[in-house]
Amino acid sequence: MSLKSLFGKDKKNLKISSLVNSDKLLEEVESVSYIDQFIKDRKKFRSHTDYYTGSNFAVYGSLHEYYRAGIDRIINTYPYDGSLKEKLEWINDSNGFDLHLFENEYPRTNGYITFADSAADNTDSWGSVTSTSGAYGNPATKEYILVKGGPNVGNYYNTGSLRTSNLEINGRNGNTVEFWLKKSNYVTSKTQREVLFDISTTGSHQGSSAYGRLTIELDSGNSNASPFLLTYQSGSTGYKEVRVGAPQLYTSASDGKWHHYAISFKNESNKIRTSLYIDGELHKSVLTGSAIGSLNTALIGTIGALSTGKDSQLVTRTSSESFIPGLGYGKLSGSLDEFRFWKKERTAKDVGRFWFTQVGAGTNTDVANTPLGFYYKFNEGETGKVRIDKTVLDYSGRVSNGQWVGYTGYGRTNNSAMVESSASVSEFKDPIIYHDHPKVKSFRESALEQGYAYDLTNASSMYYSFPDWIVDEDGESSEDLKKMTQIVASYFDSLFLQIRDLKELRHIQYSDFKNKPHPFNQIKLQSMGLVSPELFMDANILNTFVNRDEDQNYEQNLSDVKNFIYNNIYANLESIFKSKGTIKSFRNLFRCFGVDNELIKINMYSTDSTYPVENSYQNSVVKSKYANFNSINNKNATVFQSLDGLRGNYRLADARGYITGSEGLVSDDAATAIGMTAEVQVFVPKLYQINHPFYFDAEVSSSLFGCHSVKKNADGKNEVTIAWPSSADDHSNFQVYIVKENAFSRTAKFVLKSRNNIFDAAETDYIVDLYDSNRWNLAARLVAAAPEGDTVSGSGNNYKFELYGVNVIADSINDKFSLSSTISSANAANFIKNSRRFYVGAHRTNYTGGVLTTSDVKITNFRVWNKSLSDNEVNSHAFDPRSYGLTAPSKKSFPLSDIGGAQIPQIDLLAVNWDFSDLTGSDATGQMWVNDVSSGSYAPTTLHHGKIHPIVGRIHPGKGLFFPSSTTSSVDVEFDQATRLQPFENVKASDMVQIVSNDDITFTRETKPTDYFYSFEKSMYAAISDEMINFFAGVSEFSTLIGAPIERYRQNYKGLSKLRQVFFRRIQNAPDIERYTEYYKWLDSSLSIMIDQLVPASVDSSEDIRNMIESHILERSKYFNKFPTMEFKQSDPEGQIRGVNELLYDWQHGHAPLGTQTDDNVNCLWTKERAQRSTDILVSGSTETDPDREIIRRVINTSVSGSTYATRRLSRPYRLSVEDQRHAKGGDNTFGNKKKRFYTGVSTAHGTSHISVTGSDAAPLMCKDTINPSKKKKIRATADVAFSQKDRDINDVAPFTLYSSSLDDVRDYHTQVFSGFKKGVEISNLHADEYGDDREVTLQSPFTEKWVGGNAHRRQDLSGSLLGQIDAKKQGHDRVEAFKLLAEGGILYILPPNASGIDASKIPIIDHTLQTAQVLRDGLAKRPVNIKNIATTTGSIALGNYNHIYDVVNKILNIR
Repeated sequence: MSLKSLFGKDKKNLKISSLVNSDKLLEEVESVSYIDQFIKDRKKFRSHTDYYTGSNFAVYGSLHEYYRAGIDRIINTYPYDGSLKEKLEWINDSNGFDLHLFENEYPRTNGYITFADSAADNTDSWGSVTSTSGAYGNPATKEYILVKGGPNVGNYYNTGSLRTSNLEINGRNGNTVEFWLKKSNYVTSKTQREVLFDISTTGSHQGSSAYGRLTIELDSGNSNASPFLLTYQSGSTGYKEVRVGAPQLYTSASDGKWHHYAISFKNESNKIRTSLYIDGELHKSVLTGSAIGSLNTALIGTIGALSTGKDSQLVTRTSSESFIPGLGYGKLSGSLDEFRFWKKERTAKDVGRFWFTQVGAGTNTDVANTPLGFYYKFNEGETGKVRIDKTVLDYSGRVSNGQWVGYTGYGRTNNSAMVESSASVSEFKDPIIYHDHPKVKSFRESALEQGYAYDLTNASSMYYSFPDWIVDEDGESSEDLKKMTQIVASYFDSLFLQIRDLKELRHIQYSDFKNKPHPFNQIKLQSMGLVSPELFMDANILNTFVNRDEDQNYEQNLSDVKNFIYNNIYANLESIFKSKGTIKSFRNLFRCFGVDNELIKINMYSTDSTYPVENSYQNSVVKSKYANFNSINNKNATVFQSLDGLRGNYRLADARGYITGSEGLVSDDAATAIGMTAEVQVFVPKLYQINHPFYFDAEVSSSLFGCHSVKKNADGKNEVTIAWPSSADDHSNFQVYIVKENAFSRTAKFVLKSRNNIFDAAETDYIVDLYDSNRWNLAARLVAAAPEGDTVSGSGNNYKFELYGVNVIADSINDKFSLSSTISSANAANFIKNSRRFYVGAHRTNYTGGVLTTSDVKITNFRVWNKSLSDNEVNSHAFDPRSYGLTAPSKKSFPLSDIGGAQIPQIDLLAVNWDFSDLTGSDATGQMWVNDVSSGSYAPTTLHHGKIHPIVGRIHPGKGLFFPSSTTSSVDVEFDQATRLQPFENVKASDMVQIVSNDDITFTRETKPTDYFYSFEKSMYAAISDEMINFFAGVSEFSTLIGAPIERYRQNYKGLSKLRQVFFRRIQNAPDIERYTEYYKWLDSSLSIMIDQLVPASVDSSEDIRNMIESHILERSKYFNKFPTMEFKQSDPEGQIRGVNELLYDWQHGHAPLGTQTDDNVNCLWTKERAQRSTDILVSGSTETDPDREIIRRVINTSVSGSTYATRRLSRPYRLSVEDQRHAKGGDNTFGNKKKRFYTGVSTAHGTSHISVTGSDAAPLMCKDTINPSKKKKIRATADVAFSQKDRDINDVAPFTLYSSSLDDVRDYHTQVFSGFKKGVEISNLHADEYGDDREVTLQSPFTEKWVGGNAHRRQDLSGSLLGQIDAKKQGHDRVEAFKLLAEGGILYILPPNASGIDASKIPIIDHTLQTAQVLRDGLAKRPVNIKNIATTTGSIALGNYNHIYDVVNKILNIR
């Protein structure tokens, strides 16, 4: 063991056994028993024997007997309708050969069914209709699956565990129906409604109390509404024929595609909550009808038609389906799969988790899935015998097998809806358990025959080592000797395998994913000195035990993947240890996990360093996919631009089969000035001689790539046809070839030519060993002789057509060439302005006609630019095959031309970028499509590209033709060396080690040592930066983007911002750091522990792999430099200082109203302070009173010196005020003068006093000015306290607050307030549980809020809200209160809590039998912590914290 484990390096491993008792665990997995079997499977050792060959394992035993016993065991014992635990237990009980037989050889299948399918070619055949009943057609040939509710033979019956009728309708528990449906159209002419599923009671009629119904049907009568029509009834309750879903479902439900539907029903608030889920997502939820009870009676169900008529006549249904009227009406036309009926409501989580996968069952034997009523997978297989195939097996475990009425031998398909819909990569295939199935019979016969033949030749066979007469005699009897011998021999065979495997345990070998890896691979690593922690410690319960997450199933068992990784590390441990402390060791370790250093980056940072903006590179290897033309079958193939037969998720409106010419878009001079480039990466394979197995007959000339003009019609528009124009009209054409010295020579040359000689042909010298696995980057380009940019019209500049090629090895150029041919200005203009279609591979007439020149190379990374690339730019693409960068990607393309008000950065001039990385091979027709991921492949808008959008804003896919059919040989993989450009802040580069001639030049006395820090980082933004690097041919452009003088005085880097917009315009989805972290959570701290063991002790490095949140390279912070300016001193300002009160004066409500003042409740501020009492406002008419009022007003608003109102009130430059600083708190936040418990001293229990307020006194403030429209107005009124005191406002002493109300039509408690007290009054703030001087409602948990502190009357059960309460409780008589409100005769009373009313003298009438609660509960304070023992009894509405007295004792003992 490593000594590092003694110093805390080994972190605590995840122990599955510690999770078994977790409640959280049981919510995610099926049962505890399943976990036991999971742990057993995790620890089980399986031999890696090849069981396809009998001699590998059947040494002493009989292979014939192994096959016979294995096949019989699958047929007779496999729990096809069992729980996940039962299936895993069966796996664990199987030996190695049995598992091999089950997983690899025994016939297994998926399936789905199609109704109205009477032909072998699955053509729709609903048949004729004999009659109709309402919206239901009566087919001449009825077809449906009949299900009986049971309980069936062998079913357990227990209402407590939902083991009741398998078709039980129960509103309290709910029901859910799930199924996959594919439907191409509605058969409205024959039946308006098609029934998916129908359950009905027998022995009852519609309208009777025993009647029940659950129906799901499709109604095609209204194309503007959802077709889903649902019925959920019990007697007279429930609902009937309610539409659920959006109108768009009418189209999507019949679009000929598979969709998963789940419909749930459950009682909620005396109604029924019905939810419709489509493809795992909630589509619509409605609350309708009335709640229903349980229907656990005689029930029958049908899939694909009505189970009984829907008439309202009192016709009793009998249990015999032969006499049920309406049975079979409304036949379905469509396909179904995975049909499940649940006797409970499935939550959104349940539906979302299992819509794309199978579910466990075993309801007779395992309590985990007892709500599953029946489960039809349709995976039985097709025997060809109607009597067998018409039985639909129930996979729920309740043996509710269905009978397919009307089945004639057609309608079953051996496929999966989940797979066909792409919802899942695969579906588990169930074994065929019918002895008579043709595949089972054929396999059994061939396997037994193979076994018998092997046994006769096996010299070690124990049975055949007996004398022949004994074997013959045993064969004529019951073969008891053979059976006993097989038992003994099987033990010897097992021992033989164990001995053989034991000696190979420590061998270095890579495991096949088909074999379960050894469970002790982790121990093997530790024995070699590498601390190997438990992997995937960040995996959740669902990942660990069920091998899936919420969205998908994993292809491999998670524990197996761990052991695969352990084995990979073990196989590479010698290399890792030998290179310990180097990049190589870390890279090897990463690759054992299936990732490389592109995901986990090893970044190096330094101190006291200046980062120069210069190119630095990192060497790597890139896996590149090529279109393979290098074979006898592929040499005639070609890939060219086309839309014919385009498939996939393309924007067809924006797709083009050619590159549009510039004619009519920009001027010829502007277009030709920037030129054109067609670039391709060519892998020239090794040329083998005739006798070599890889040799094939290739021509001397090999076509690489080229283009031709698009043919135009008489109107001058481009034709749809792909035919070439005539030679004279082929203005845009060139071809590039490789020509060998002879057919067998590796020496060859590159040739550039034109079909009609628009430029002179050019060719290189012969290049020795060109055909020797060399990678060349070629660029055919049209170049202006004048400097790049807009030229002056009519200047007559000449142009060149060039072919530039470069061959690189690692980070150096091995060879390069440049061919050039002059092309006239007219021909150059015609080349650019005409549309053209490109091709790679073989050169064929009209692209699909006869072969002119074959091809024998491999091609990838074909790109077309609407600019001429420089040599340096092409070189950068050769160094890094992933790069398509430019020297100045943000530079404007047409700085002096009007192209529609847009300025196009040069990086947006990439018109075609064929991505070969997602190719897998050719299809059955020998075709394959190459995606275009250029600048036009993302944003379907013309706003960014102006007039040239038709050129660079389109999709230009490539179509491959004439490849061999259905083969992967059309695509080949090469591992190309790449020299990757690095961000300039990263110190690490491939050229850090240098040999200098003079040390003093590098190291001087002033030189400071540089300290380096190594960091292992996992960053989504680093991955984004890697993509952004592809924009650049070198980092020198960064120097311009961030170092240009004009950028100094900007708040951000404008050039970077524009380039960032260009990049993210190409990205279809926004970066999501949470999804990135979740996706790569498997690379957790366990990998960090291993890395720590490889880092040298002297190196300063990060301890763990860091998840980095950082800026990408096009996002940089910037210091904002202010532009320096000259300031001229201004003269000192002169003016009047205005007081704060004048500035804040409310002029809107403080000025005199227009006209004569008739209402002193308008402009209240002016009325109060500025209006003259004798003239401006309504006067009393008294010559004594009005002058006195005016004198008082003047005194209030006049200074001692006698100045005006403005001087007195507004000119002070200060403002003094006293305010009550209010703090927001729990409760109703009333003012401090509110006495909310004042009533306890007046309206006391059993007393005769009360508090009252008269409605005529209640009125809001009369000022009509609207200062705060959203603020409610309080009602002011004088309170009558105990018949004597009337000096308090009702809002100060009442346990509530009165506000004005604008309601007119009232239906609730407002009716009593409006009629008994006053209209327009609302009672508020009545229910807050406040107490103490601060009157605050404190924060508590639900438990402490129920039991600890506060007002006793605020903790009473709501009247009538709970089922099962006595009538007195429902009327509120059993509730204890603190006061009673009574509105009567225009007066609102606050009476004692046990008052039943008032008498004629307005004295409260006391009922001494009623209990009261005017005091605080025990504990007073509403504490967040409970320190009291509270019992839970059978009558408890709220749960306490213990059930029995010994629970309290146990807790006390535990504390001690």
